[in-house]
Amino acid sequence: QGKAQSFASKFNEAILKLPFTLPTIEFLPCWVYMVQLASGERKAYLVEPSLDVNQYKKFNDNQGNVYTSRAVPLVRQTRQKPTFGLGTLLEVIEESDEESEESNIESAINKEREQATEEEVDQSDILQAFSCWTHKVASRRRYLVCDLQ
Repeated sequence: QGKAQSFASKFNEAILKLPFTLPTIEFLPCWVYMVQLASGERKAYLVEPSLDVNQYKKFNDNQGNVYTSRAVPLVRQTRQKPTFGLGTLLEVIEESDEESEESNIESAINKEREQATEEEVDQSDILQAFSCWTHKVASRRRYLVCDLQ
């Protein structure tokens, strides 16, 4: 989860450049406990704090399922009318995997400003874009962060 949080911090920096406010992505801390069993075998257990089921919702899982949520209004940071379409971000990422991460993000942001506007975005779209971004941009197809809540 440390690597996932590192990716989230970079993604959060990128979305902060957009002309409106979106929710940021954070990961809980976790620990690995090694236990010596009576048989002499060692077992590892991944432990993390429990999530409040009333506050958190699953957005995607390891089997490729995507769960939608309610749309959240975009909060404007400037007088500029907000624009948003995560398809554009994903499209730019797919078009130029050889370019640097920063230029992909800047290109996506500039393309977003030129497109038609929407006033709301589904929260799950943000997390789907994050999962795609971790795989195609941040890790250059070595990792995919999913099973997001």
